[in-house]
Amino acid sequence: MRRAIGVGRKTRLLGAAVLAVGLTAPVTNAAGKAGRVGVVVLRGAGEGVVRAKITKALKANGFQVVGGQQLESTASGLSVSLDSDAGFKAVAKELNISAFVAGELTRKKAGLVVRNGADGVVLGDASFSGANPKKIAAQVGANFWRQLGPAVRQGKPPSGAKTKAAIAEEAPPPEEEEASPPPPPEPRKKSKKAARAEAESTTEPAPGKAGQEGEAESKPSRGAEGGPAEDEGSSPARTAVGPALTLGVGGRALFRRLDWNQDIARVPPYSLSPGPQASLWLEAYPAAMFSKGFAGNVGVFGDFNLGFGVSSTTTDGAKLTTKFQNFLGGVKVRLPVNAFTPYASLAYGAQSFSLESSNGTASVVPSVAYKFLRVGLGTRVAIGSIAALDVGAAYLLVTDPGSKAGEIKSQDFFPNTKANALDVGVSVSYRLMKRVGLRAGVDFRQYGLDLKVTPQSPLIVGGATDRYITAGAGVEIMLDGLGGGGAAAGEDHEAEAEPPPTTKKKAAEE
Repeated sequence: MRRAIGVGRKTRLLGAAVLAVGLTAPVTNAAGKAGRVGVVVLRGAGEGVVRAKITKALKANGFQVVGGQQLESTASGLSVSLDSDAGFKAVAKELNISAFVAGELTRKKAGLVVRNGADGVVLGDASFSGANPKKIAAQVGANFWRQLGPAVRQGKPPSGAKTKAAIAEEAPPPEEEEASPPPPPEPRKKSKKAARAEAESTTEPAPGKAGQEGEAESKPSRGAEGGPAEDEGSSPARTAVGPALTLGVGGRALFRRLDWNQDIARVPPYSLSPGPQASLWLEAYPAAMFSKGFAGNVGVFGDFNLGFGVSSTTTDGAKLTTKFQNFLGGVKVRLPVNAFTPYASLAYGAQSFSLESSNGTASVVPSVAYKFLRVGLGTRVAIGSIAALDVGAAYLLVTDPGSKAGEIKSQDFFPNTKANALDVGVSVSYRLMKRVGLRAGVDFRQYGLDLKVTPQSPLIVGGATDRYITAGAGVEIMLDGLGGGGAAAGEDHEAEAEPPPTTKKKAAEE
């Protein structure tokens, strides 16, 4: 009787085990279909332990990990490098990879980015801080999937990828790995003969070897993982810089309000709401197309707006021909800081608004033709990987408010007029595709005019406020520079262009 009970218990245990295997098998199969993610060899101290945390998080969520050595050897075989969108796409197509994880490490921070396999563009980025490499790795292990998991899941392999491509999955580095290399072994005692031979070899290099020692000394020191040694204050990779070239076209609605202060002469005010405008704008950082250094953050910008289809009517019913336009062009310097890209700008611009009666005579409302120098400050704020918010403000030093016949500073109106202005702008951009996006925004500009009238002036008016509000939207064509839109100020392009470790090892052996 006891034996029967024992057999039944074993049978139940065996059945439970079989059921557990059956329940977990579909999960394992589903996980295996999540895709492949390439983990690029990271640069900086503690690379191994951080990469181990990344690999562990990816595998825990069902992804197959392609190691850094195979990525680099594949890139070398395809004659591409893993520092451009095209390079990542080529490797992804060869190995059927949906996403890549790359980044840089310093002693107190890890900057990681996720790139799309389909086109190589950045899908997301995050920073992980810690007092030392071990604590950085702990932060990566705890928060990597929460911060970058959604970006990894967005990744897709390129069309035409080799679905049957075989990979040699690397074993993850041990998580206990220290950031610094192990101490060198204690030197063994040398015989007198060996010491003499060593001394001779250091003072008299063999033919064909001369200069090699000097070259070795001149090379930069390397980190524990074979990458360039980094200073503690060096910055991780940045992705909020913005495109190297933006060209946009769209439409705007202009609202204008001209009001007079202390209007003894009773000059009529003027308002327009709204007036349509065709708009064209450009922002370009030429050096960003071939460099990741500071020069890639110095650019030019401009915009032009032309009003059309507007006629004004005076209080007595007379029709006025109405023309208005403005342009702006100058230079801009941006300083990327993680998700923010502050900038400063200096530009020259002009804005005109003319009113003429149908018979060609001047209207009772003066025209304006402002010419000015504009000094501006602002910032670009990255919103995820496909949107950005631009906010800016500027002071306008007006050099001429318009002094031709019929304009406000002419003898017909207020010949002593002085003016200045402020403007503020906000816009949001959104990428529909890699090189095509939408932008919408609102701008506010207000001129203050001191008319400086005298008792002998033909019109007695204390001053005026000339206000313009424009709202509009349009389509943009965008081209990214090196690294997906430029790099943080001061990054060393030469360091980024170093050959992969496998190539350097072959060169050393030769």
